[in-house]
Amino acid sequence: MALGYVSMRIFESIFLIVGVIFAMMLIPLSQAFIAAGATDVASFQAIGSVLKQAQHWFMDTMQLIPLGLGGIILTTMLYQTKLVPRFFSIFGIIGYALLLPTAILTLYGVQNIAPGVPVTILVIPVAIWEIILMPIWLYAKGSIQRV
Repeated sequence: MALGYVSMRIFESIFLIVGVIFAMMLIPLSQAFIAAGATDVASFQAIGSVLKQAQHWFMDTMQLIPLGLGGIILTTMLYQTKLVPRFFSIFGIIGYALLLPTAILTLYGVQNIAPGVPVTILVIPVAIWEIILMPIWLYAKGSIQRV
């Protein structure tokens, strides 16, 4: 299970890196657009929209699938080993279990997971788990063991 978790995080990182590359390709495209003047606006806009769509797919959609799978693996391991309080593990499992179908439905175009869309409420439990619960608990546990 540990290797599965690491593999999912590696896939997530690869998707994020590819998304950043697509986003960074907009910079030379814009420089070429400025150098070309207003001669062929439509082709530059088409290429730009393709790059933005690819960036959106990789950074906002594709990376959520390995994140969800890896999160379910991690929280299941934490639940089984009792390394964290059971409430934290269950909260994480529920959060990642909500994230995974949301990402898959977004991948097929059934819904949009962009910020401000109502479906982003399903991602909030994962954010709370990754940003608030686990870091605070790990920090508090580490501080208590030091003393």
